[in-house]
Amino acid sequence: ADARHWTTQSADAAWAAVRAVLPPADRIHVAGIPRQIHGVANPLALLSAARDSIQIASGLVMDGEPETLIKRICKQSFAKNFYKHCRRFEQLGGVAL
Repeated sequence: ADARHWTTQSADAAWAAVRAVLPPADRIHVAGIPRQIHGVANPLALLSAARDSIQIASGLVMDGEPETLIKRICKQSFAKNFYKHCRRFEQLGGVAL
């Protein structure tokens, strides 16, 4: 960030220029955005769309055999698709889980 005074509007304009050269995305997650950098307002922290994540932490107990984890914690459709892709990778030379 340079020393000019950033506003929400100027930060949004700068971010629009950055987004114009990035591939399309539904969400961009930047972890740990400081409010200031060396005493200058961080333009990323000023973005009108920026907000603190509601997902501070999450946890999942993973009891049982590792080989059955996907089947136990995921939807059946996801597990089926996952194992289909694993079989394809095995045919191409192997997969290490």
